Amino acid sequence: MGIFEIIISVFVLIIAGFIAGVLATRSGLLRSIKGIVIAYMPLLANSNKIIQNTTPPEVWLRSLKFKWNKYRYAYQFDQIEKLFKNAIEKKSLETEILKANAFQDFNSCQNSIEKLRIRFLDLLGGHELGNPNNVSLLEQDVAFISPSSELKRIVLQSRVEGIKVEAIVGMPVNSPSLFPPVIALHGYTSSPEKVMGLGEKDYSHNFGKVLLESGYFVVAPFILNHGERVSTIGALGALIGDTVWRIELIKVLSCLDYLQQRGDVDSARTGIYGISGGGMLALYATAVDRRIRCAVCSGHLRDKVKTLTDYALGRGIYKRSGYSFRCDSFFAGASFHIDFPSSVIAKMAMPTPIMFENGIMDRDLVEYNDELEFKKVREFYDHFGFSQRIKFHRHNGAHETDVQIAAKWINEWMKKK
Repeated sequence: MGIFEIIISVFVLIIAGFIAGVLATRSGLLRSIKGIVIAYMPLLANSNKIIQNTTPPEVWLRSLKFKWNKYRYAYQFDQIEKLFKNAIEKKSLETEILKANAFQDFNSCQNSIEKLRIRFLDLLGGHELGNPNNVSLLEQDVAFISPSSELKRIVLQSRVEGIKVEAIVGMPVNSPSLFPPVIALHGYTSSPEKVMGLGEKDYSHNFGKVLLESGYFVVAPFILNHGERVSTIGALGALIGDTVWRIELIKVLSCLDYLQQRGDVDSARTGIYGISGGGMLALYATAVDRRIRCAVCSGHLRDKVKTLTDYALGRGIYKRSGYSFRCDSFFAGASFHIDFPSSVIAKMAMPTPIMFENGIMDRDLVEYNDELEFKKVREFYDHFGFSQRIKFHRHNGAHETDVQIAAKWINEWMKKK
């Protein structure tokens, strides 16, 4: 290309740029861009840095428009977070739910707890938990036999029509007396097979198998699966005002009903042990059903509100590169997690003995005030004279069970009359 052609090209580009500028000015485009700059530039220093660093879905286009939208997303998060913090502060000014010194005696406290359970269940999806008389054994077949125990796969009709409970049942053999039963609840990515030693060993450390070998009748129901799939089920439940957690709670209570139907177990001495999401359900079940003699809640106790807030904002240890996340926990009724943090749910279970076990390397719990949450529960139990019925065990592991210590706790309370 000669010098003359270059000059002509530059001249054409200048003319084209001038025309584009005139059109942009007359159309208001420049004014809109200026407005965006004025509106959002001061926010860049204060906007949630994690959100700013988050890659929006359209960033592959590398366009100016979507880069501005990136900061607009951050601004929206900042506004909602501020509203949320204001709501939390307002709640903190109110009387704490189940504050120990608010009650004259144990009986008045129990009366308040009974009323509170209805509120708890309503926010979870409804206080109706089905009909215990509907529970029946539909299917069973032998899964494994050893010299000391027998494992069966069973299917139960639950309290609610249309909901079935799949479980693995472990029964010791040659026992001279009735078996004390334990309900063993797995967590995300785990299964009844792994809990009972039929699958590969995972963070549950086959705690159901350990309890079975210790002489317990163990029921390990399939209660939940990986987070994204649970979120899908939770979304469907939310459309009818229900939650996956109430449905899973009904399954656990149906297992309690099944144990009462059996003549070879001592259902008056029923324990429950859950890890992770199963630990949460173990706590829920203990809070709403007095048939549970003692409980172990593993890998769950922490400041749930702070955890879910950081998770929703993609902040702290929950920092992520995209916007997708598990949302099943967010489908509960308005103010559920604020009104019913884990510490309050544990108070509702008083005086049932509960042991909380958390790993020192489980950042999801340690960095979200697990010991402070336990302190609230312990002070409540202490106030009513039940100091020996509450325990916090910090083991050296991560997000996993410490089944030997937990088994000792269960043994201690199963033997008491």
